[in-house]
Amino acid sequence: MDSALPHSFDLRNIQSDALREMLQRLAGVSGRSLQWLPQLVLVRLSPKDGEPVWLSLLNNSAHKNVAEIFFEDRRRLPDEDTLTVAKGFIGAYPNAFWIVDEAELPELTRRIATLASEADYSALIDRFGVRRTNGRFWALSDEAHLAMKKQDSVTFGLLDFNRLESR
Repeated sequence: MDSALPHSFDLRNIQSDALREMLQRLAGVSGRSLQWLPQLVLVRLSPKDGEPVWLSLLNNSAHKNVAEIFFEDRRRLPDEDTLTVAKGFIGAYPNAFWIVDEAELPELTRRIATLASEADYSALIDRFGVRRTNGRFWALSDEAHLAMKKQDSVTFGLLDFNRLESR
């Protein structure tokens, strides 16, 4: 049955063993520190060799149940939060854009794993984030759209920036 599942987003599609291993370490971050991350981060990763690789970081927020829409904080299980790292673009509503060089991945992983406050997250964004007010934002947006079109020209669409954070 496994052969019927799509594998286009798998980290196994990363050619470099070292890079794939670093990304798997990032994907292994779990727990309370992830509560500070947004739901969807698009990352432009520059490997040592080759073209940039786009990644989607999906923050999987754990809950006791999702049957109600009110009082979410009472049902949250932040110790059980996980992070999905996927090659390519998943989702149309990114909350943040990050630019990371391959050599910076261990630092990024360490910083995400040790987030303990909004101030820690703000420092992370100051280091890796590209806010909408950044002069490079629109060029990065254009690059992301071209990469999305290259990834899958049939389902390609425009990203909706209404959920971009400004924190």
